Amino acid sequence: MCFLRNRARTLAAALLAASALGWLLPGVNALDQVGFTLQQLEAEGWRAEQLRFTLDWPSPENAAYRLEIGRLEWREPRQVIEGIRLDCRQGSVTDLQISCHQGRVHLPWKMLDDPAVQLSFTYHRASGVLVGTLQDLALAGGRVAVDLHHQASRWEVATRGQGLNLQTLPTLIPLDLEPLEGWSYEGKLQLQARFSGRQARLLQADWQMEIAQLTLADELGEYAAEGLAGSMRGRLEHASAQWRIQSQLSLEQGELLTPAFYLNPQNHPLDLQAEFSLDEALQEIRLEDASFKLEGILSLIVSAVLDLGKAQPVQWLSLKSDPVQTGELYRELLQPVLVGTPLGSYELEGNARLTLQMDGEMLAVDLSLEDFHLDDAASAGTIRRMGLYGVRGRLHWNQGGASRSSWLSWQSGHLLERIGLGAGRLEFAARDRELRLIRQLRVPIIDGALVVDRLDIQDLGEPEQQILFDGIIEPMSMSALSQALDWQPLSGKLSGMIPGLTYRQGQFNIDGVLLVRMFDGDILIRQLRLQDLFGVYPQLQADIELRSLDLQTLTETFSFGRITGRLNGYVRDLRLEAWQPVAFDARFYTPEGDESRRRISQRAVDNISNLGGAGLSGSLARSFLGMFEEFRYKRIGIGCRLDNETCEMVGAGEAKQGYYLVEGSGVPRIDIIGYNRTADWSRLVEQLKQITESGSPVIE
Repeated sequence: MCFLRNRARTLAAALLAASALGWLLPGVNALDQVGFTLQQLEAEGWRAEQLRFTLDWPSPENAAYRLEIGRLEWREPRQVIEGIRLDCRQGSVTDLQISCHQGRVHLPWKMLDDPAVQLSFTYHRASGVLVGTLQDLALAGGRVAVDLHHQASRWEVATRGQGLNLQTLPTLIPLDLEPLEGWSYEGKLQLQARFSGRQARLLQADWQMEIAQLTLADELGEYAAEGLAGSMRGRLEHASAQWRIQSQLSLEQGELLTPAFYLNPQNHPLDLQAEFSLDEALQEIRLEDASFKLEGILSLIVSAVLDLGKAQPVQWLSLKSDPVQTGELYRELLQPVLVGTPLGSYELEGNARLTLQMDGEMLAVDLSLEDFHLDDAASAGTIRRMGLYGVRGRLHWNQGGASRSSWLSWQSGHLLERIGLGAGRLEFAARDRELRLIRQLRVPIIDGALVVDRLDIQDLGEPEQQILFDGIIEPMSMSALSQALDWQPLSGKLSGMIPGLTYRQGQFNIDGVLLVRMFDGDILIRQLRLQDLFGVYPQLQADIELRSLDLQTLTETFSFGRITGRLNGYVRDLRLEAWQPVAFDARFYTPEGDESRRRISQRAVDNISNLGGAGLSGSLARSFLGMFEEFRYKRIGIGCRLDNETCEMVGAGEAKQGYYLVEGSGVPRIDIIGYNRTADWSRLVEQLKQITESGSPVIE
């Protein structure tokens, strides 16, 4: 504003200096030529020195004159121009007016690409009205015209510009443009603007700008625009000790990329309209019903009060959205900047509506969802981590106020591609950085369910965020679960308790003991640590204890051959990476004092003897033993300590040579002896896979 005000005064100064002769010449027509010199002419904000004026005056209506100004200076902002020359080829000098119809100005101003400027003006002596036009100013690679109207203390300036180079323009205008430091940008600007005021004060302005081929980028490459084109128009008015401003921005072509979002106005034109007031101290801004529209995606209405003198400028804020097309919003605005991250491969559909209210320290956010669904996008070689379908909800969050109940329901979903989820309803309360479950949650999973009794989230969104969880697993079919996880088919039921599960900094921990009931026994999981569960490289650590598993159910599940009896065991220091074992210390053995019936089938004997370089020994020849379908055994045991893809093998106890995998009893007696103390893990896994899939081992 200051820049425009001073340029208007500068033009007026030059023209008034030329017209000063009207007050110096007598009211006669007898002179053919006259000239005079002034050392200095000064008014508010400007000063001219070394003025020289010459006039060819054959008649009052036909005059030609020249004005030379050695030095012209204005004070705010301070600039100096030297060597100004005005030549009027056709003009008039009368008692009523002084005018120039065909004039040229030599204006050696650093802003101009060419100092030659066309000029015309008329000064009415009685009314003090000065009207002037500067045409064909060569500025910033384009052309500019300026019209001036000045009377007493009131002034008006209208300007028109075409083909202005945005890369050059900011270097010419003495404004504080620190936000543009380090940025590269170019483009073309066409503008029309009108400014009016009284004395040194701007009172009103109207402007309209057309931007084309705008390209910009910052030093770090985080922000980039290519081929942006659009328009900006607005109005400014000073009244009642405040500024009233109306503004509209439209973008219709090009692309814009930022770290937070991507815009393609050619597909989805952007329209931003705002009306606001600003006090004279430039401290308080009142924004009234500003609208932000992204065609086909998003429509927002915003009102706000800001105090720029406070550390927290936003004093009051209201934001409301029309129904948002979440799928388009995600695909068009968010996904392009999320590619390569865990959030970059989702499919979203449905409507959402957002309301936000802020008053001082209090903030309330309301979000409603209708016909919403969320799913991982399927891609080659990956599994869809999670999905929810038929989602509805009313979500409320407060900061600095009382919490309100929220709910979220869904019709179906999945985890890890094939673990089906049934319909559920989550009811909770959220305030500040906390979320608390207010009603028990039951989520059907396959043919069982997860029942959540406690779910507390603390420090939500902070690096210290943690989740506290208690629940139980209602019995679900191991057959269906193993099929969903692409495991070897299992039989039986899975159930258990999940006490004290916590989540901190991306890691799940079980503080207590996770109890799972399977194979008519107990599996206890301690020290469970799970990192990056839904990421590309999940990691798991745990200690596992097996208590009194039913071997008959277990072996029939894996088509291993029939073994009866009970089995204890442990897996210590288990580490999985991307769901593949990389280290553990495991042993499985007949518990002390087991009084159950212990039998092993011929098929199980063959399968066990294939592991670890095992062989048979007994009281009868192998050919004779083949006549028996099953044998009694005293104890059974196998162990593996995995490290660096190699298993260190152990058994139920030491034999004369090797170690017992199965120590027989009774007649006929059969022992299975292992001889190899080490085994290749990958080969061992492949052998177990062959055994469980085909039912017959490959004996080498």
